[in-house]
Amino acid sequence: MRRMKAALVEAASAFHRYAELHRAKGTPEAEEKALANGELYLQMTGALTAPMFTSEEIRQDDVLQYFGYTHLTNEALQAASEPFARMARDIIDHLPRCPQRTLALNRLVEAKDCAVRAAMWKPR
Repeated sequence: MRRMKAALVEAASAFHRYAELHRAKGTPEAEEKALANGELYLQMTGALTAPMFTSEEIRQDDVLQYFGYTHLTNEALQAASEPFARMARDIIDHLPRCPQRTLALNRLVEAKDCAVRAAMWKPR
């Protein structure tokens, strides 16, 4: 588990360095390439949940990347996380983009994190 986390942190760091390098050049082609690589990174880490959110929706509301659950190997963790992704989908579909919607999504991701931790909990 620690090696997987370390690999994800390393991949994220590499992606951010790459994106910053290409964004600094300021060309539309470089920007598009950086965004495409960001989408690939999200897919590789499981953060992009294809049936729930499009890459464009994640670009517009980056908090959506935290509702991915397909990367979770434990079915109990996926089961704890999936209802929150569905709720986020409902929020995106039915509420207008505004500060309160953003706050709702941020609080929902906090609740999802707590639910996943609860599913991992083991009594001492």
